[in-house]
Amino acid sequence: QLALLCKGGFAKCFRLTDMETNEEWACKVVQKASLTKQRHKAKLQTEIKIHKGLSHPHVVRFHDCFEDKENVYIIMELCSSQTMLELVKGKK
Repeated sequence: QLALLCKGGFAKCFRLTDMETNEEWACKVVQKASLTKQRHKAKLQTEIKIHKGLSHPHVVRFHDCFEDKENVYIIMELCSSQTMLELVKGKK
């Protein structure tokens, strides 16, 4: 199952459910066609590399990353309480 959580300039983020384990995850989907400049591709690769190496209770946990012909998929912990924007603005 997929449900759109948010979208930005280069990516959309979906809530997904693993059909085998029933675990919920967030999946950031980046269309390769949107990575028109080499620096955009490099930034995405750097983001993935840094996120893979992070392990902290206050940082969203990286789970997996893969790609196909059209997209790059980054699977991470689902934070269901608030978005970062809501936290910054002080909303609940």
